Amino acid sequence: MLLTVIIAGLGAKLLMFFVNLSGAPWIYFFIASFTLMLLGAALITFAKFPIYRSGRFFTFGIKSVPEHLIKHYTMGLAIVFIRHDFVFLFVLIK
Repeated sequence: MLLTVIIAGLGAKLLMFFVNLSGAPWIYFFIASFTLMLLGAALITFAKFPIYRSGRFFTFGIKSVPEHLIKHYTMGLAIVFIRHDFVFLFVLIK
């Protein structure tokens, strides 16, 4: 119960931070989000590059990635999902 109250309180503070964001901090937040998008896409492309070179373009999921590049692929997906959370917060801001 106490953990739920703490998480809700922190979530409310975080939401208020993003709602009150304007001016230069908003631009910095946008730049950080865009950089995360590029980093995640670069990691996913790096992990999938051997598959693309072999001519298989429409393969999806982690099983299509070579085993030694799975860590890069999952990190890229995690970064992309975090970036999508940032975009959702942008929608709340403006």
